[in-house]
Amino acid sequence: MLKRTFFLLAILSITGCTTIQQQKISYKKAAHTPWPKRLQHIGKINTWHVAGSALIKQNKKANIAQFNWQQHKEKYHLNINGPLGVGIATITGSNRYAKIILANGRQAIASNGEELMQKELGWSLPIDNFPKWILGIPNTKLVYNKNLQNNSVLLSLKQQGWKIYYLQYQLTNNLLLPKKIVLVNENITIKLSLTNWKINK
Repeated sequence: MLKRTFFLLAILSITGCTTIQQQKISYKKAAHTPWPKRLQHIGKINTWHVAGSALIKQNKKANIAQFNWQQHKEKYHLNINGPLGVGIATITGSNRYAKIILANGRQAIASNGEELMQKELGWSLPIDNFPKWILGIPNTKLVYNKNLQNNSVLLSLKQQGWKIYYLQYQLTNNLLLPKKIVLVNENITIKLSLTNWKINK
């Protein structure tokens, strides 16, 4: 079993604020890859699939969803289901357009997937940067601040008005990929639990 060396981040929401508690744990030295090499390696991955669950807290309301995300270069395909497996929406698109199909058959198209999700679902994921953040790296085309463990994996990241906390990683295809992530901005907190990574290099 892989023993990880990063920080456990306990996210506690109190009157809209988020408190982070950190505690080190260890992982095998063999899993350590220096950050520049890791950033270069993972940055080349452009085709992958991941399934997981999301807890979305916004305006004192919470939504729970199951999702499947498929990424192929710039194009993505996102299925969102409710906690009982009931379909909510399917979203497809790229960095130029987005299309949503709701469970009732309603369809809508927009140039921005995040805005489209917010309009149709009342909450959204940071779709433009999500393909990088979910892999555990920043969008290197934009300004960012990072916090690393052992100069290897991201503990936290600040970019585009978001704070991203990497609570736990898992070993997939000999790569350490995120298992639990918390994304926070001034309006919303999203807690992700990721499973079933499939990577095409």
